[in-house]
Amino acid sequence: MSLTLLVTIDTEGDDEWAFHRRPTLENIPYLREFEAMVERAGAKSTYFVTQAVATDARSVEVLGEIASRGRSEIGGHCHAWNNPPIDEAREPEKQYFLNELRDDEQHAKLEVLTDALEKSFGARPRTFRAGRFGANAATMRSLARLGYEVDSSVTPGITWRRTPGWPGGEGGPDWIDAPLAPYRMDERDPRVPGNGPLWQVPVTVVRSRRLPDAAEKMLAGFGPTGLVSRVAGKALGNLVWFRPTFHTVEEMLAAARGAIARGAPVLNMMLHSSEVMPGGSPYVKTKDEARAFLGRTEKVLEIVRSEMKAVPRTLAEYGQALNASSAESSAEMVERGTPC
Repeated sequence: MSLTLLVTIDTEGDDEWAFHRRPTLENIPYLREFEAMVERAGAKSTYFVTQAVATDARSVEVLGEIASRGRSEIGGHCHAWNNPPIDEAREPEKQYFLNELRDDEQHAKLEVLTDALEKSFGARPRTFRAGRFGANAATMRSLARLGYEVDSSVTPGITWRRTPGWPGGEGGPDWIDAPLAPYRMDERDPRVPGNGPLWQVPVTVVRSRRLPDAAEKMLAGFGPTGLVSRVAGKALGNLVWFRPTFHTVEEMLAAARGAIARGAPVLNMMLHSSEVMPGGSPYVKTKDEARAFLGRTEKVLEIVRSEMKAVPRTLAEYGQALNASSAESSAEMVERGTPC
């Protein structure tokens, strides 16, 4: 299979870096301009949509218009702290991780989200990303029960264990050892390749310098934002996301090349819908910054398409391609008499 290009957008409320039980959604109309840019660059979009967005009439109208053009897909995105059902007497006013909930609590929230997406957009979502990348084996089991086929919650080389969530809780997941390339997840541990029903397509995150595996793991254990990581990163190489939020064109292209050099067959760009709107996030505060954000995103997409010859796909389309490739490999093994 040729190199694949994905553009995945966490489609959510304004400034969700702060706690909002009922977020405002002023950023969603700005996605019209963003989608026009993506299409101009020859790419395709996957919008991971929260329950708050999926139940807002204006937001549904905007995303419905975008989806009707046939170059994008609507997937699911769960912000556990404002996705019903919510027990306000028990749940903290914090942006906690979905994986910190009991299995049944996770499933209830994911079911509400999935039903809302189907009602608003006319089809069951097939792809998903957890808010704050907070997923575990229970999350994946629920997703499979609800008909999802592909998840993209993994950030290879990063642990979110030290990131605050539910007060006194376990924090986020530890993705340090997760592969960079796509894999079918083990049903007991989504960090491990196995024979489960869901594909994992991780976000593209690489270190700017290639380190021995032991050094990568040790450095990642300090978390993505700690003092040790910042100091060591200057000497050993920082983690670089294929993400326009806080990286230059050159840095994103370096991440793309680094991922390809490490054997990744897909480049998975991620961003938040609120980053397209001036003042919608901590990273894009002015109109000039919003224009620059769109400009560097478009330039990277154009270069990856033209020079790296990446094929644009939605995440569901890529999942179908993975299924086809896996079936072909199994058939070839049977023909050779090799056990599958």
